[in-house]
Amino acid sequence: MAKVLLLHPKKMSAEAEIALRLISRRRDAAVHTLVDPHPLVVARALPQLRRNDATIIHAFGNAALAAAVMAGDRRIVFTPINRPTPGQVGWLRAAMRYRSIDVVCSSDTLRRYYVTRGVPADRCHLIRPGVPMSLGGDRVALRQRLDLTDDDRLIYAPFEATHDSGHILTMWTGSLLNMLDCRYKLLVWGRGPAEQTIREFERRLIDRTMLRVGVDLDGAISATTLFAAADLVLLTGKDFGQPAITAMAMASGKPIISTTTAAACEMIEDRHTAMLATEATPRQVAQRVVDLYADDTLRWKLADRARAEAYDYFAESKMLAAIDQLYGKVSA
Repeated sequence: MAKVLLLHPKKMSAEAEIALRLISRRRDAAVHTLVDPHPLVVARALPQLRRNDATIIHAFGNAALAAAVMAGDRRIVFTPINRPTPGQVGWLRAAMRYRSIDVVCSSDTLRRYYVTRGVPADRCHLIRPGVPMSLGGDRVALRQRLDLTDDDRLIYAPFEATHDSGHILTMWTGSLLNMLDCRYKLLVWGRGPAEQTIREFERRLIDRTMLRVGVDLDGAISATTLFAAADLVLLTGKDFGQPAITAMAMASGKPIISTTTAAACEMIEDRHTAMLATEATPRQVAQRVVDLYADDTLRWKLADRARAEAYDYFAESKMLAAIDQLYGKVSA
């Protein structure tokens, strides 16, 4: 088995953290953390990386990729951790001319983005995220901590707060539902680079009891744990979405409402595993929530089918097997 070095920045997206934690736990791999993506910090890490005897460097993010490219003639596996830009894809294509680099894509939407911009198709690998089927969390205790009653209908938006997570749409939808029925409450995880968007919206709310922010709870609360408190999951991502979080939503056994995007439609299907809103407007998304609450049988069927498909397609063992297969191919 080839020796692998997992190279990553200190700050990563939730998607990348889930993948890194899973791979590092399974494989006998070394892990090196770049404390800062600044070029000087990356340059200082090069001597240590060159001394490492790993035959494969798995780089998470562009800073780690740059360090891996400069660390010597090693096989490189690259996992993007943020939304790619055309400039970053151009740099990747240039680096591929003199380094062996394979790209791990968590969705076919992301893979198509790279391939249509000139990255060789045989170097872009679709590896679906792997998530635990038992997400844990004590529902009663969590709802008490969130100051909720048994009658409250808690809508959970688990996406990390980024510019592509659709949190503005989420919060306007929650406000509209709360005006129609005060039992509707909205829970957001609250972590992410666009957290300030949530704080600004919260400050302007007339009724602040409508909104709960997971990171405000005492102690470290993960996005995974908060699923236990929810009655319904709301996914309003754009573009590439957050496939690992979407897979968790499916595995949680909660009914899902989602906006219609290419990335979402790879994983969920309207009235089969979720209710989809074809228009990304608060009014239509809120209407889908109301429709779902009007049909108890449909809610149960959607949640049950989604969990079954998560078990079939997004089990941790399947992702690890795909990663092991890729490492074997790269090292050969």
